Amino acid sequence: MNKLTGEPVWQSTVNDNPAYCSPALLLCEQRKVIVTMMLSQMVGVDSKSGTLLWSHPFVHSNPVYCNTPALTDSMLFTSVSQGYGDVGLRLTTDGASVTEVYHGKDFQITCGGFIVLDGYVYAATDSGAMCMLVKTGEKVWGPEKAVTRGTMIYADGLFYCYSETGKISLLKAAPAGCEVTSSFIVPNMTETMNKEHLAHLAIADGKLYIRHGTACFVYDIKAGKT
Repeated sequence: MNKLTGEPVWQSTVNDNPAYCSPALLLCEQRKVIVTMMLSQMVGVDSKSGTLLWSHPFVHSNPVYCNTPALTDSMLFTSVSQGYGDVGLRLTTDGASVTEVYHGKDFQITCGGFIVLDGYVYAATDSGAMCMLVKTGEKVWGPEKAVTRGTMIYADGLFYCYSETGKISLLKAAPAGCEVTSSFIVPNMTETMNKEHLAHLAIADGKLYIRHGTACFVYDIKAGKT
């Protein structure tokens, strides 16, 4: 839609309902492509016209697709939990089509997202922290059981992992391996708060922001602080 008037500019012809994830805008050679998950497929739509460029089927008995696909080195990657696993699609340079390169079972992520860094993908998967080579789908290391299923964010060379149990873990990780350097538990402020910790972390101006239910915690993580 037009952001100034709210008037519709185009409406896609994709005949499917959207999944839970946010769409991604990819900058290809000839166009910008909007990529997102639907309930039965991943789709690529031309951002200028709304034309459906391609689709790739995702058939799952419980289609809870929460993770936004990411592009690196022409490989479009995403992961789904509950037995589905990780998928790598090669996107053409013009963004007009995709080809499946791999579909593995190691990398299963419920709703915590993942970090793509220098051709590798890192995540706090359903089995623990893991690292995988995006180009081939090869598992490099993991699962690291000290980090359980949850969300992950990256800043200043470190991975901040927030497990569904409320544990924050600071992780030094690279293709060569990983090390958990410290951890702490986010407190429950009231007895009525959800037991599961599902919110994503945020970092700004040297501070780590954590939300759990209606409570917000802010931690100073600047260098030199203890």
